[in-house]
Amino acid sequence: MSGDVFGNGMLLSPCIQLIAAFNHQFIFIDPAPNIVSSFDERQRLFALPRSSWNDYNKSLISQGGGIFSRSLKKVPLSPQVKSMVGSSQDYVTPDELITLLLKMPVELLWNGGIGTYIKASTETNEQVKDKFNDALRIDGKDLKAKVVGEGGNLGFTQLGRIEYARKGGRLYTDSIDNSAGVDCSDHEVNLKIMLSQAVLQGKMSLPERNQLLASMTDDVAKLCIQDNYDQTQIIDMIQLQATELMHEHNRFMRHLENQKILNRKLEFLPTEEVVIDRIAHNQGLYAPELCTLLSYSKLTYKNALLGSSLANAPFMDEILVEYFPAAVQKKFKAEILAHPLKREIIATQLSNQIINQVGPGFGFRMREETGSNIVSIAKAYVICKKVFASDKLWKDIQELDNQVNEFNRYAGFKMISGFLERSISWLLRNQSTHLNVDQLIKRYQNDCNLLRKVIPHALSGQARKTYTSAKRQLLKQGFPPSIAIRLAEITILASSFDIIEIKLAQKSHIENTAHLFFSLAERLKLNWIRDQISETNVRNHWHQLAIANMRNELHSIQRQLTELILQSVSNKRHTTKALKQWMEKYSYAIRRYDQLVSELQASRKLDYTMASVGVFEVRRLLSLTA
Repeated sequence: MSGDVFGNGMLLSPCIQLIAAFNHQFIFIDPAPNIVSSFDERQRLFALPRSSWNDYNKSLISQGGGIFSRSLKKVPLSPQVKSMVGSSQDYVTPDELITLLLKMPVELLWNGGIGTYIKASTETNEQVKDKFNDALRIDGKDLKAKVVGEGGNLGFTQLGRIEYARKGGRLYTDSIDNSAGVDCSDHEVNLKIMLSQAVLQGKMSLPERNQLLASMTDDVAKLCIQDNYDQTQIIDMIQLQATELMHEHNRFMRHLENQKILNRKLEFLPTEEVVIDRIAHNQGLYAPELCTLLSYSKLTYKNALLGSSLANAPFMDEILVEYFPAAVQKKFKAEILAHPLKREIIATQLSNQIINQVGPGFGFRMREETGSNIVSIAKAYVICKKVFASDKLWKDIQELDNQVNEFNRYAGFKMISGFLERSISWLLRNQSTHLNVDQLIKRYQNDCNLLRKVIPHALSGQARKTYTSAKRQLLKQGFPPSIAIRLAEITILASSFDIIEIKLAQKSHIENTAHLFFSLAERLKLNWIRDQISETNVRNHWHQLAIANMRNELHSIQRQLTELILQSVSNKRHTTKALKQWMEKYSYAIRRYDQLVSELQASRKLDYTMASVGVFEVRRLLSLTA
């Protein structure tokens, strides 16, 4: 079919109804294809040493279709083709026919060849610099395909992609759609480098090495598919939140510009003026723009990690080993750990993992909120991933693809992302700048596992109802019970580090500590205040920063207040008694607090000023207790 990229693409699914295709020689049209026989015929053509569309068995083409040479002066349009392309003309030139085909309302447009076929209406053909296709090129706004797959390079201009995306079309960029090929090459080369050491050391012969490489073909393919699945998944997730994240994304772009890393004009990213206009119209970055930002975010992380000693740390070895197929992980572990590109592989893998779970711009926001750097953020991510086994939950939800409604599944991913963000933020704010990864994993992991087991018993009141309701809703959405429980636990486990620190300081039991921590929040309606803060409209970057600081301060006050109350009793098991005694001792202050919270609740929704008053009153209770 004249090109392996196109041919491979047309053999990926036996369900494809290929109604039209073209290359530099022929135009293929099959208005009502037989799915089974046309798939078999494409397989036959693809298996030939050389083939063109002219080799296609024309008896298999549906009525009105055919194969037409692009050298023809005119192509006759059958009634079926007229209906298909929406034309009343009896004859058109080959280029005119291709233009009509490009504008058809189809489910998928697959670009698997050479040439630029889609530009923006604001661009001229001269700007595209592809004279050969000037006569048939269309604008992004005229493209009616629901989805675009870019197997070839430069099939669209970036502005053409953005114009198509703006009208609701679904696509990424050619670099994203083609990244699996580069990924496959990386895996192949790195495998060969690693195994060459084994051959040199006499652990295996060259024929054995070749046989092992061939046997891992499917394993490498799965690794590449997973990498690209993860990458496009985060683009889709961020797309769903693009409007609310516009301030954050713009701040990140501005930072990259100031660092001379990014040129917005060159990358066709929106200017400050365009950003202001999009915010005014509740719009964020479009998918092709997010693809560009994602790439810069990963490169920023990778360069920072390569410039540090983090990749040499022993706790990073696991990331390196997991990069290779399972078939060699154990047998050739020594060779893997001695890989000459060890640091580069680790830096790339860790960058991918972080950005694919929290998205572009998160790291810069964390740096602004906490004053930390990328290396510290990466360490905090590794700690959280290990302590909470978040990777396992993430992968379990991925396996529910086409089993659970996609929006519900993405909501589950968003819960994990939010949880990781809060946990990473806590570590960066409460631990030293030189995070000791192994030490902190050891400090928190066991108690966190214990905490997970006692959550149902530690909660009370509205918190218990919220947890039970969340679990019930997740089950109703089709999540398996084990996953539904783990997702419902996430909002509770977000307080794990605080509870564990109290437990360690007071030498108390984890369940009793958790019970007091959550009971205090229930009594003072801290969760309600926290929810109100989170729902406050973000108008700009400074507003976002103030809201984050207010939320973090409320968590800190809750921890300090819990510790002071627990400290006041000799028997750390009597947490209910401790809370009661504290309330009796400061009853006058609590009555005043209750009255103020009642007034706030009467407003139903708090603005920033009202929320700050609520936090101030909680802080006042802390100062009285201290």
